[in-house]
Amino acid sequence: MPGPITALWQRLARRPGTLVSLLNALVLLLVLSFVGLQRWDEWHGGTAQLQQQVEAVVQRQAGAVGDQLQVQKHLVRQLVVQINQATLLSGAGPQALQDLLRQFVAFIPGTLDLLLVQPNGLVLSGAGAVPGAHPLASYCPRFLAERAAIETSLLWVMPAAEPGARCPPAGSLVLTFAQARTVEGDAQVWLLHDPQRFVRELEQQLRAVLPQARYRVWDARSGAALTGVVDPVDPRALAFQHAAGAAAPGQNGGPHRTDWTDPVTGQRLTAVGQAVAGTPLRVEVVYDEWQTHWPVFAPPLWQALGLTAGLLAVWALLSLLMLRTIRAGERAIARQQCALTEAAQHTQAILDNVIDGVITLDEGGRVLSFNPAAERIFGHAAADVLGRDVGLLMAEPQAGEHPRHLARYRATGVSRILGSGREVEGRRRDGSAFPMHLAVSEIEQAGRVMFVGLVRDISRQRQAEAEIEQLAYYDPVTGLPNRRLLTDRLHRALSGADGGQGIGALLLIDLDDFKTLNDSRGHASGDELLQQVAQRLRACARDSDTVSRFGGDEFVVLAGGLGDDVAQASARAQALAQQVIGIFAQPFQPAGRAYACSGSVGVALFGHPPALSGDEVLSHADLAMYEAKRRGRARYHFYDAALQVALTVRTALEADLRQGLALGQFRLHYQPQVDDSGRALGAEALLRWWHPERGAVSPAQFIPLAEQTGFILELGHWVLQSACERLAAWARDPQLRDLTLAVNVSAHQFKQADFVPQVLQLLAQTGAEPSRLKLELTESTLAEDVHSLVAKMDALRRHGVQFALDDFGTGYSSLSYIKRLPLEQLKVDQGFVRHLLDDANDAAIVRAILTLGHSLGLAVIAEGVETEDQRGFLQRHGCHQFQGYLFSRPLEADAFEAWVAAQGSA
Repeated sequence: MPGPITALWQRLARRPGTLVSLLNALVLLLVLSFVGLQRWDEWHGGTAQLQQQVEAVVQRQAGAVGDQLQVQKHLVRQLVVQINQATLLSGAGPQALQDLLRQFVAFIPGTLDLLLVQPNGLVLSGAGAVPGAHPLASYCPRFLAERAAIETSLLWVMPAAEPGARCPPAGSLVLTFAQARTVEGDAQVWLLHDPQRFVRELEQQLRAVLPQARYRVWDARSGAALTGVVDPVDPRALAFQHAAGAAAPGQNGGPHRTDWTDPVTGQRLTAVGQAVAGTPLRVEVVYDEWQTHWPVFAPPLWQALGLTAGLLAVWALLSLLMLRTIRAGERAIARQQCALTEAAQHTQAILDNVIDGVITLDEGGRVLSFNPAAERIFGHAAADVLGRDVGLLMAEPQAGEHPRHLARYRATGVSRILGSGREVEGRRRDGSAFPMHLAVSEIEQAGRVMFVGLVRDISRQRQAEAEIEQLAYYDPVTGLPNRRLLTDRLHRALSGADGGQGIGALLLIDLDDFKTLNDSRGHASGDELLQQVAQRLRACARDSDTVSRFGGDEFVVLAGGLGDDVAQASARAQALAQQVIGIFAQPFQPAGRAYACSGSVGVALFGHPPALSGDEVLSHADLAMYEAKRRGRARYHFYDAALQVALTVRTALEADLRQGLALGQFRLHYQPQVDDSGRALGAEALLRWWHPERGAVSPAQFIPLAEQTGFILELGHWVLQSACERLAAWARDPQLRDLTLAVNVSAHQFKQADFVPQVLQLLAQTGAEPSRLKLELTESTLAEDVHSLVAKMDALRRHGVQFALDDFGTGYSSLSYIKRLPLEQLKVDQGFVRHLLDDANDAAIVRAILTLGHSLGLAVIAEGVETEDQRGFLQRHGCHQFQGYLFSRPLEADAFEAWVAAQGSA
């Protein structure tokens, strides 16, 4: 102990201000302790005297209440004896009993009423009550329910009433009971006390001793207090006191004292109570010792404290003068220490919260400090690293080379890392290596050389870069290089930057009819098929080749270094193309179900004159792939210059086609349809294109192109509109209004969801008669979704539109489909009519078509009739409608109308 005490005294000597403050505090403590002990003795004696006085009052009042109740019980018993005698000897009636009760009331002080009550609660007689009434039972139902307990104790205090009950206030009545016998049978004598009497006597005694006390006389059985109590205690606060008083009676049955805290006000109270002997009543007084005794105790206490405060003020003034000089010096020192502490805390906070690891090393490479960020990065606790060689945190080979580099730096002063950052690999506690950025600086502190290293974990940065590269350059479905990466590698191959030599080839693979799988089995199955195709393509390609998903259902294989001459490169490219076609030989298994799929491959060579750009190579492969599809699919085709020429011609024709419709270069010609006599029945609208430079363009040339490009929808709509306008014009001419007009409709038009509304809208806009419009469809239209086709035809048929099946016999339509179609006419293709006289097969087919048409109740018209012999053959076999050059070539509108007029006048 001497050692610590001496050290404490030395520290206080260095801080005189603190020493003076401690001395002042010690003096103040001694003075206050002396005064406090003296006042405590006075206070304790006063409270003990007060408690004795209160206990005496409570004891006297409890005895007085008990004596009064004993006297009243004795008088009630005498009354019962007289009632019993009067009933036995003279059979006293209610009036005699009432007179007897009134006599006894005068002898019992504090009595409100004296009653005789039957067991059912009815009043038999009373000093002041009306016989037959219910003095209590009608107001307080609890009385009858508690009768057994009441009869046992022969005393009852009015309890608190239930909500809504018409009862007197709780404690307003005190009843004393006794059993009696009358001519009416057994009865009870009820003595109604005045509770105010008990309370008044207690109040008078307490005012002389404890004016501020609260008091009451209450029923310990029901909890009801007698009325008339001045400032009654809150029942919630007294709940604790009731329990405590009942559980801790005083010695020899005398008063008992309980200290408790009022839960409502928080006031510390003292309760003194005593039970009234032989009854459930209790007399209680509750008071606040502090509030009661303080007025007597306060004046001398304030005098002592005032004297003490004066002495302390003098002492404090002297101490203050002495401390002012001391405090000035201490404040200056404290400001300097505070500034140094704040600077150190600021620096430490930066080191603790910086995201980079900060590691300090001594000259020998041992770790001196290791901040929290370094702990998170390396997984080591600082305590495990401090004092150990920094090689612990390095991955190989840097860990093994570090001692040699450090020794060289100490010898030569040459370093590869000081003053510049670099990326190296670190080693975590679990031994795993990770990339990090390291910057090292040299500092000198207290003559010692130290190194400060800043470390940043760049693992997430590298991972993010890899993910970005994956998203940017690889297909998410197949994992193959995407179009961007393929384009980059193609440009590198064309420039020779990839080190490849010789001629290369680009193979563009397109899956045939991939859309059908997506539509029938869903896109998930389509994605699985793409993944399986990608796996097979990787297997057949070389490691140096690039297999890419170009987009949608297209893949590309980029193969370089196939040879130095075109022949050799072509042979190797052909072998690769055959391998690619071979991957489709076995069915695929998307979603676990077999699916046969084929692919069309376009092959384009590069790396030989003339030099090509990457876009040109891709364009050549695309042209070759479409040529493979055109030749039947499931095959490969090499690009040649003729394909480019055909593409150029096709592109120019497509542009002229779209422009021609806008410039009004299209016309409708009308070829008559006649009966056996040559009378015109109607006409077929035939589209003609007259180009200012190309001249007359054949429909065989532009119609297929329009269907391939989707332009057939606009072109077909124009044809339908023009045909309806022509029908509306014919309706105004008596010679023309009965003619029908046949219009060819493409399968693409029928596939439109709004095809029926389109036709009906054109009919309504032009005013054409629907029954004069005949829509011709080819057998190719029946190849897809016959149910939808029939529904659309039925919808138009209900409005009167007619339908004919064109070029019948050239397609693959099912007879069951034909039976379901709402047709009016079959049209024999001109290819059968042209050779029916010299080809037995064509003649047989024509006869079969005529027989089928008649059997189905359909009209049959033959087109392409050019000779009388052909018409004669057709007539002999039941054909009575014709169309062809034998009757007229297709005519413009004015010429057709003139031809009809000439036929009518002939």
